[in-house]
Amino acid sequence: AFEMPKFLRANRAEKMAAGGAMPCAAVPMSSDVFDDLDQKLRMKDESFKDMLLRKIDEAGITDAQCYKNALISRSHFNKIKLNDDYRVQKATVLSFVLALKLPLDEASEMLTKAGYAFSPSDKRDLIVRFCLERGIYDVMQVNEILLRFDQQLLGGAQRE
Repeated sequence: AFEMPKFLRANRAEKMAAGGAMPCAAVPMSSDVFDDLDQKLRMKDESFKDMLLRKIDEAGITDAQCYKNALISRSHFNKIKLNDDYRVQKATVLSFVLALKLPLDEASEMLTKAGYAFSPSDKRDLIVRFCLERGIYDVMQVNEILLRFDQQLLGGAQRE
């Protein structure tokens, strides 16, 4: 079994005696904390996958039309659709945003649901935002612009 070296035990004890932070395991947790957390988790918002499927329906297109317009493979789309724990890359989300012709506010919402955001300091994000603002939704055309500025491409051109 692993035993913490004496000098580390001493530093830890000194830190605790000086009012340092207690290790997580030593912090007592009441059942109220877990009840509150459980309640928060039940109020979880719509997932990226759920928003994607809803937006496809709202657009009146088929799943196939969407993933083809996004330059995403059918197998990749099925991973997203069938696996609740699947985490998509930002480039994939941006591809779907373009394929669905989402306005900037909905594009930002979709990115947030996937755990991302538009960054004002990222060239690719600035280019995609520019395209959304100008109504340029064709992923191939956006990729041409990204290529011109030496940025990661969207759709099947990127690695997942």
